Amino acid sequence: MIVASVAAPDTPSALESARASAGLASLVEYRLDRIGSPDLSALVAGSPLPVIAACPLESEGGAFRGSREERAALLRAAARAGARYVDVDHRAAADLRDLPPETRRVISSHDSDGTPERISPLVFESLAAAGGLPKLVTTARCAEDGLRVLRALREWGGKGIAFAMGEEGAASRVLAPLFGSVWTYAAAREEAPTAPGQAGVAALRASFPPGGPSPKTLVLGVLGRPIGHSLSPAVHRAALRAEGFDAVYLPFSPSRLGEFLSLLDDHRFAGFSVTAPFKLDAARLAKRRSPAVEACGSANTLVRSAEGWEAHDTDGEAAAEAIVEEAGRSLSGATVLVLGSGGAARAVASACRARGARVLLSGRSPDRVAAACAAAGAGPVVWGDLASTPHDVLVQATPVGTRDPSALAVPPEVVRPGTVVLDVVYDPPETALLRLARERGAIGIGGIEMFWRQAVAQFRHFTGADPSRDLFRAAAHAALRRREGT
Repeated sequence: MIVASVAAPDTPSALESARASAGLASLVEYRLDRIGSPDLSALVAGSPLPVIAACPLESEGGAFRGSREERAALLRAAARAGARYVDVDHRAAADLRDLPPETRRVISSHDSDGTPERISPLVFESLAAAGGLPKLVTTARCAEDGLRVLRALREWGGKGIAFAMGEEGAASRVLAPLFGSVWTYAAAREEAPTAPGQAGVAALRASFPPGGPSPKTLVLGVLGRPIGHSLSPAVHRAALRAEGFDAVYLPFSPSRLGEFLSLLDDHRFAGFSVTAPFKLDAARLAKRRSPAVEACGSANTLVRSAEGWEAHDTDGEAAAEAIVEEAGRSLSGATVLVLGSGGAARAVASACRARGARVLLSGRSPDRVAAACAAAGAGPVVWGDLASTPHDVLVQATPVGTRDPSALAVPPEVVRPGTVVLDVVYDPPETALLRLARERGAIGIGGIEMFWRQAVAQFRHFTGADPSRDLFRAAAHAALRRREGT
């Protein structure tokens, strides 16, 4: 069940927002602290959905500047006007004892400072004892925080509401109905959220399977820090809808991968794409590792099995495939120069070597380069020697160019006519390295070509289905165009 939360400058605007949410939400919450001069009778009578009235004080994280007594009077008036629920802070629950019998109370506890390391399920029992539906909301500093809140609600087993605020807690808003929360909140208008990390109603609905969440809905996602740049949610959601799978796919930003995985004791968490900085940790923490992971020590995919998490790598083969298919070049006998020493670089080096290439690897940290070469079977190249190192294929496997499109990972003379240049960065779609490749007569391949190919293979691991490559290619390019605003 979705609650459309409304903040608006006046009553007519609030009603307009409520009506716009009618086909997407089940309840509407009027944030009376953020609606100018609210006409309570008009708001309730004109609402297309049952109403929750809320009016948190400034001391409770809201915008109401009046006293507790004035707030209580406002909420009583909303109840008399026909509001189905009134939401009140647990410390002020006694202020609202004399409500109409048809109005229920939501007893809220908000922590705007963070999330406790351990949350006792009894906190819901304590809130419920105040005489209403318990609601626990914390502020997430990492993905683990949202999981802690939801797990406490699940362990309690009663009817309540729980999620974590903030961008780091956004996934918990989607997961809340799957783990026992009677409802979750979204902004009636995407441009007017009423709390940090709150998506618009349409965006939240789009995160769910077409039929809505069910007790059998599986949870998939992508793990990284930061993670907001990832196109994986858009692409995998499109594939899940096309294939008719009852699953959600969400971005998660853990602080520590091991701690995050330890909180996933619910078997509906079925699999994850893994991006920086967790690829080496994913390989290390997995119970089982595919031959590709054993070969390079990096994993970009985790799948739950009966024994625990299985680690796979789809990065390396996707890069090799992109080079062969987009450039029309065989890797057998070719010299491939890989820039970088992280998980992606290791995976690409190992996969190219498996296809018969001679692989060289270079980076700015000699120790990391040595470790990556040992893992992937590559030969080291001193960074200062790049310009004089012969190669047929250059793979840029560092984040350079992601935050600064003008940044160039290598001296220009490293890029030579007739060679193939793959830049694993896909946003922006044309990096400085790819522009240089075009100018110098090399064959440039954007990271999006590697990205959608690795996503196809991940989807097979997650679902066992053989999805359409054309669907993934189209979805990835469309998502990137939306990101670029073109």
